[in-house]
Amino acid sequence: MPNAYAHLIFEKLFLEPLGDKNRRFLENYKITDFDSVNNNKKIINKIINNIDLDNFYFGCIIPDINHISNLERRITHFYDNNVFEFFEPKNRVEYSFCLGYDLHIKIDNLWKYNIRLKYNISLEENLKIYDYLDYFLKKKYDIGYNYFKKHILKGNCDLLKKLNINKKLCEEWKKRCINDELKPNDKNNKNNTYEKLIKEFLNLMG
Repeated sequence: MPNAYAHLIFEKLFLEPLGDKNRRFLENYKITDFDSVNNNKKIINKIINNIDLDNFYFGCIIPDINHISNLERRITHFYDNNVFEFFEPKNRVEYSFCLGYDLHIKIDNLWKYNIRLKYNISLEENLKIYDYLDYFLKKKYDIGYNYFKKHILKGNCDLLKKLNINKKLCEEWKKRCINDELKPNDKNNKNNTYEKLIKEFLNLMG
């Protein structure tokens, strides 16, 4: 799982092109096994065009709340369930939250199966790559946490009631995610091996 910053950048890329990138990842996106939505492109387009950014970015950071809760990763990352079927969204805010949440899981799996397992990267080394990924994305897109902070802080903690996550824990996780320090910050820390993996991953995303 990439760090919160990388996930937030990827979700911004999902919604709008940065630089000369096209939105292939958006065009090819399929909400996980939620057939009633997948079979109706009008619904998908309506969600994208009417996205609630506060809860979209809020949903993006929530899967990793297992780090400070009693919930197992298999629960927060829906190994045996489906985000949309579990939360049963009924309005713009809830759909936006579920979309951000589901996209986080997709990004995790894309990295896991197409990068980490493909190249047999150890978990310890993987964490170092994630830190470098943050550095790489900040350098490439020049977007800081402040852009996302206002949205995340407005995220609706009531959406987490079905996961039995209370407001206090929810607010604590928000603050942790937006206060993370990007590493490495030394311009001389260029790592060609890591950059090759990251660029391969970005190509997978479109």
